[in-house]
Amino acid sequence: ICTLGTVNNSGTATVKGTSSTDVITITGTFSNKNKASFENVTFNGSPSNSIYIESSQKTDVKANTKIINNSSSGKGIYIKSGECELYSSVTIESSGDGVYLVAGKCNINSNVSITASGYGIYNGGECSINQNATVTSTAGTAIYNSGTITVGDDDGFVDIITSIITGAIYGVNNTGTFNFYDGIITGTSSGALTGKQPNVPTS
Repeated sequence: ICTLGTVNNSGTATVKGTSSTDVITITGTFSNKNKASFENVTFNGSPSNSIYIESSQKTDVKANTKIINNSSSGKGIYIKSGECELYSSVTIESSGDGVYLVAGKCNINSNVSITASGYGIYNGGECSINQNATVTSTAGTAIYNSGTITVGDDDGFVDIITSIITGAIYGVNNTGTFNFYDGIITGTSSGALTGKQPNVPTS
């Protein structure tokens, strides 16, 4: 439909392409300081942050939205404050870090794929991962956690294909609280994985 450069939002923004093949492309940083929703949007450029969130409101990233950040120091989504939810077929590909959460919340649900050279997810806040999510670091650590992160559901049932976490160095580097209920972690895990159910595999 159209191509945008850098966008600064302090109101309410709904950015929506009409379909997965008819998308809005953003080449710079979308800076959200209030409320925003993205659907059928492609971010493709080399900014410091493809999406920058500093807000008390919720940011929804959903429905065939793809974030490509080609900068080795770039971040797909940078969350300074607020809440972000990724769901319904979202892809992040970053030459730097995928999701970088300094504070606030990030919920990752329903067919989300994150691939980065650096951290797949850096979590200093509160993060949950569920429902067919994959987090991969091709050259570093898939998840670094100094906050609270929960993978899967504490329901007594173990599903090893719900979330797949793969790191070239560490699958997980944990100095905070890591609740691990479903999924599989590949790579070296550093730090305790609290709340782990029996027979949930790490390798």
